[in-house]
Amino acid sequence: MKTWFALPAMVLVAACSGPQSSDTEIDTAPETPAVEEATPGAYGPGNLATSDACLVESGQAALLDEGQTLLERGPRGFVGVSHALNGVREDLRVRVTRMDEPYRGQIEDASAAFFRAAGDAHDPTTDAVIYHRTRDGIFCTVVRSQEIGGALVEAMQSVMAATDNWGLDEDLPSDEN
Repeated sequence: MKTWFALPAMVLVAACSGPQSSDTEIDTAPETPAVEEATPGAYGPGNLATSDACLVESGQAALLDEGQTLLERGPRGFVGVSHALNGVREDLRVRVTRMDEPYRGQIEDASAAFFRAAGDAHDPTTDAVIYHRTRDGIFCTVVRSQEIGGALVEAMQSVMAATDNWGLDEDLPSDEN
């Protein structure tokens, strides 16, 4: 009696494991999304915007286009803001982990507002917002909007003036602490 129960299962296994007929070919290749051809000057998923300013350790402001602002956050608690706004180029760096409240809060709040605005403005078909992440954990964002960048620069300058430039370029970013 037990063989009668096992017989349908064996027939099913034999039918499923038989050779495929040559009339029907099964495509086993995984589906991959089509990648757009990168055309010169056209931004998109196949040709993302880049910024050389994110790829250097210092002097980022000199590499920015007029109207751009860069925010860089590192794994050792540093925040770097570089800008080329209204004819002024400036690199500002602090280590927020060594700052007292409320200064740390001001920098963190301004950074968060910058990231939210950059996320809202991001469009992969333009260079309005550029993101980079390096292998050592540095996250760099460049925006072209003077409104978005200006608010961050003002907050950073305010904190640095109140703290007498405390933390500027001090052991950043190459220290081993």
